[in-house]
Amino acid sequence: MSFTINLSPDFNKLKYYFRDKTQEEIANATTSGVNLQYDFLDEIEFKRINSGLLPIFERYQLSEHYNELLYLILRAMAATDDKYSLLLDIYNEKMKVREVAQFLLAFLFIIMVILMRSFAQVGDIDPMIAPWIPAIVFSCIGAVLYKYVPR
Repeated sequence: MSFTINLSPDFNKLKYYFRDKTQEEIANATTSGVNLQYDFLDEIEFKRINSGLLPIFERYQLSEHYNELLYLILRAMAATDDKYSLLLDIYNEKMKVREVAQFLLAFLFIIMVILMRSFAQVGDIDPMIAPWIPAIVFSCIGAVLYKYVPR
């Protein structure tokens, strides 16, 4: 669902917003226009945005700045979409960590029992220390895992 549009904004009007553009880039953009490609926008959505903006531009007598304002609006929408995608990726990663934490916590008791038995079978270890060592290890692991599990 990728959509490409060619706009011809006047970068001489926008030079205060895009100070990193060289005169050569401005001249090239003025003659050939700027191709903008969006994954979040399709032709139907663009027509809806365009039909909503045209009456506003005419009402406030901004029709002569149509290309520049549309370019700024589409760039702002792209920046917002990029931030949304990043936040969605972060959220999905946190959900994966949470699921792993819940899985590990489900088996925490079983692993602790296995460790306690293995320490208890060693004859040189004090019977008081045998359950204490795995308890400390798993309390530390549990403290780390619990912060990813909802309460």
